[in-house]
Amino acid sequence: MSVPSTVASLIQANAAALDALDFDGWLAGFTEYAQYHITTAENQRQGLPLGLLHALTKDQLRDRIASISTVNVYEPHRYRHVLSQTWIKGQGLEMQFITPFAVYRITETKPTILFATGEYQDRVEYAHDGVRFMHRTVVLDNDIIDTLLAIPL
Repeated sequence: MSVPSTVASLIQANAAALDALDFDGWLAGFTEYAQYHITTAENQRQGLPLGLLHALTKDQLRDRIASISTVNVYEPHRYRHVLSQTWIKGQGLEMQFITPFAVYRITETKPTILFATGEYQDRVEYAHDGVRFMHRTVVLDNDIIDTLLAIPL
């Protein structure tokens, strides 16, 4: 089964928005009741609920963005996402779109570094005005992550 072009476009646009620091564009890809989680492959294998970030609504994602923009003080940086081909896992209500990724962190004063690798596990909702994420889990390959995880992945 091939990935619908609307879903592939959503995944690409989401990464491009983060790379451009376009947080409004990033948020536009989520439903109002969307869930967004960042965890590790090991936590997921063991069924552990703890992770690095859990947002249970789009409002919590808005709060995260507001915090990045107004409260948190961190070294200015941005990302560059490199996405692999998306594939489908499961069927019907259990259908997930899986997209392997690598994210590089770019700063003004330091060399570009490989920041994170893993996969996106997405469930989407189709509506009359397009397709949006209703559940996005970012599963990191490594348990060790740089403490500068300010911008969502």
